[in-house]
Amino acid sequence: MISFGSNAPAWAALSHFLSAGLVRELCAATIDATSDGTIQLGDLCIEQMSGGPPHLATWTIRLKPGQEGLAGYLQNVLRVLTWQSDASVHYDDSRIPEAFRERCRMIAFAFELATVDFGSISSWLANTEGGSASLNVIGKAIGLVAAIGDQADPATIRTADEALAPLDPALRIVATKHLGDLALDADRPSLAGAFYGTTQRLCDGFSDPSWSELVEAVADMTLQSLATVSGMTGSLKTTHAMLGAVQAPEILVTRPLLSLNAALAAMHAAYQSREGLFFPDVRACVLDTPLLQNSHDLGAPLDHWANRKFTDAHRRFWAALRRLNALGGSTLSSEAMAFYGRSVFDELYEQIGRHRRPESFDLALRLVITSGREGAVGPEASREDLVDAYVTQEVIGVATEVAQRHTGVRRERLNVLVKLFIAWLGTLSAEKEHLARLLIDAIAKLAQEPPGDSFIEGHSLPKTSLVAIKDIARKRPEFVQPASRIIADAILAGFATKQFDLTVAGLEAAVDCAVAFAPDDLNRLTDVILTILEDGPPSESAWPIVSPAITFISCDEVRALWAENSEFGSRCAQTILRHGLGAATESTRLLALLDDIVPYLDAPVVKDERIQEVVRAVRDGALKSNHSGVTGNIGVLFATPALAGRDGINDAVRGLIVLLGTATTQRHNIAIATAYQPLSTLTYQLDTIADTLSLSPSNVDALLDPIVSALEQFWRAARQNALLFAPFAIPLPTAPNVITVQNWAFVTLGFARRAGAFDRLSKVVEEAADNDQLAGPIALAKAVRMTAGDPIVLDPDAVRLERREPFYAALGERMTYIAAMPPSEDTTRAVAALVERCLVLGPDGLDAGVFVIALRQEAIDLPTAAVKGYRQRLERNRALMRGLFPLFRSLTTQSQ
Repeated sequence: MISFGSNAPAWAALSHFLSAGLVRELCAATIDATSDGTIQLGDLCIEQMSGGPPHLATWTIRLKPGQEGLAGYLQNVLRVLTWQSDASVHYDDSRIPEAFRERCRMIAFAFELATVDFGSISSWLANTEGGSASLNVIGKAIGLVAAIGDQADPATIRTADEALAPLDPALRIVATKHLGDLALDADRPSLAGAFYGTTQRLCDGFSDPSWSELVEAVADMTLQSLATVSGMTGSLKTTHAMLGAVQAPEILVTRPLLSLNAALAAMHAAYQSREGLFFPDVRACVLDTPLLQNSHDLGAPLDHWANRKFTDAHRRFWAALRRLNALGGSTLSSEAMAFYGRSVFDELYEQIGRHRRPESFDLALRLVITSGREGAVGPEASREDLVDAYVTQEVIGVATEVAQRHTGVRRERLNVLVKLFIAWLGTLSAEKEHLARLLIDAIAKLAQEPPGDSFIEGHSLPKTSLVAIKDIARKRPEFVQPASRIIADAILAGFATKQFDLTVAGLEAAVDCAVAFAPDDLNRLTDVILTILEDGPPSESAWPIVSPAITFISCDEVRALWAENSEFGSRCAQTILRHGLGAATESTRLLALLDDIVPYLDAPVVKDERIQEVVRAVRDGALKSNHSGVTGNIGVLFATPALAGRDGINDAVRGLIVLLGTATTQRHNIAIATAYQPLSTLTYQLDTIADTLSLSPSNVDALLDPIVSALEQFWRAARQNALLFAPFAIPLPTAPNVITVQNWAFVTLGFARRAGAFDRLSKVVEEAADNDQLAGPIALAKAVRMTAGDPIVLDPDAVRLERREPFYAALGERMTYIAAMPPSEDTTRAVAALVERCLVLGPDGLDAGVFVIALRQEAIDLPTAAVKGYRQRLERNRALMRGLFPLFRSLTTQSQ
């Protein structure tokens, strides 16, 4: 029996070196030591060891239910050690007696050390409090080696070896091997080889018989690792020489671990180092408990699929699937079906233009739907060419029939069906409106299904369908209007359930579909939504329902109905006023809508003390730079100068300046990423503000100058800290959001032109583009500014350096500009620059316009390499080839 003793936490960090039997002993020792002997392994689980050689033995374990407190925590430790998943062990001090808390923390600390590499060890070392002595020795040794680079000189290795000297001999061997593994993972093979050599020396000098099983295993692992290093730093011939003995039959008996683990590497080295095409495959293998479902994993078929070996993937998926079915493995077999179906879709896509196999498409369809897994609908099923080639009315019918076939799995399959139909709608050709209608009708009918009994199942299908309707409206609005009546029925069915999540999903779908609804459907929906709002008191906690509901009843389409029915308009206006006065979450929107609702209110409210109280609350909120809603408060003050008054506008300006000022502090405000929104409102409202408040030009300048200065400081800070453009999220972002950067640059340049400070602000924006993370979005924003009326810039040399996205974003405006230019040398040079950039960055549909303009110019010299590259890319793009190639051919002929 091995004694792990006080080193159990350190062994837990390195448990991947232990056999099943030693993991069992480690678990028993850890439980005993952590609980002071009050809990034993048998108290937490039912377990059994199998026979066979020690290295090949297996441990079967099942945790006992009902354990809490310290026992529950130790069961989590068992899970991590037996599942080998590198999971964390979380614990709650309040559930563990104080006497055991420090030991529990130590185990969690050990599991954290198990997962570190050279890049993350510094974080672990910064929190060494609570670790055992042996844990700290190993952690510090890893940190030492991480800092020395790929140096394998004897002095360096001796320093690291001495750092591990305080450890018990067996633990020292394993820790040394681990240092080598981390070095190899960091692509430092020479350093890894030196530590593997040290490990071999320590193994050879080890004599304690109680650890012989472990030391022999580590020695075999080290030999194979050394062979890997030799192949990296020398040649595979050396690897083959080191592992050649593995091919001997007797090795399977004397050193089974080495024979099984190194066999594939030995065969690969033999293939690479010997002359000739064939080499006998005499690898040892293990028939791993074939009647256990977990033995039939999907690693091999997934590998074949990833490497585009579809025939092998098909064979291996079916091999795993039929065995899992034989063993009654419904959960694992559904996973196999999902991946199998996705791989078949992928294969069919690659064969488009060469083969048409509707029977294989039906197979993939059946596999994906019958899997019952929503994740089964991957991008492979919805590629545009695949949908165009295979999705028909008959296919939609087959898919629906398969999903509805069996009562017990109907809901799971229908959820997959909805996901599949949404994916198809995303890429369906616009001319196939009849198929779109079939798909939307099917989704809308499923949204009207009974909710069901249980919370999860009962909400899943109708909610999935309503969320799908929202997605359709956002991605393919052209398909929504023909199906608007059944969509409205589906949303109303969700409201009728009076269930929170279905009501929210229905409201969100209604908002996105509003533009497509007929007036009678708008009336039906609004009437029910008003009833929902009228039935409940104003409450901030109800914002998931109130916010989309107010958005719907105040949208342009519904407001158009107010004028036709003043009683209806009054009801909407009163509801907006009631919730705006009663919930802070709706107060800013009330002010924004006040001008629209006033004509429908019985009494004047602008001077109402309650409205003035809302204005004061919004002004206070505009000055709270540490509040997430500060940008909304600032923006609504800029949007409503009549209500805000001069003092309110001053508060908004002051709040914006303070918010921007946090960019230069150690912790900027989380709302700063979206502060471009009130800045944009100010830009477009500036004339209205000046007129409403009777501001002179000098007053306006005095209002704007501090904002210009604050923006200069903001962009200088952003140049050093791109995360100013990362909206708050969990986990915290580590890169800026490119759309946010683009919006900030676009709005800043627009404001700069309006404020007469273009030179000042465009300079700092351009300087911020020195940060590589900001360069692309800023360039795109500058290009898009042309569509907003900024001067067209056509410097041929600058055009030839532009990136793809900003180049094509500005291309439409530039073509319009060139088309109006008289023929001249300057025009020809500009067109030549556009053509050359199209040839380098394309193909793109916009190239056609450039080519047409170029054909009207004098012959343009085209760079040969760019022409050849463009033609090759164009020939690979079936969608653009037919339309662009005639123009491309004419252009190159003219050039020649």
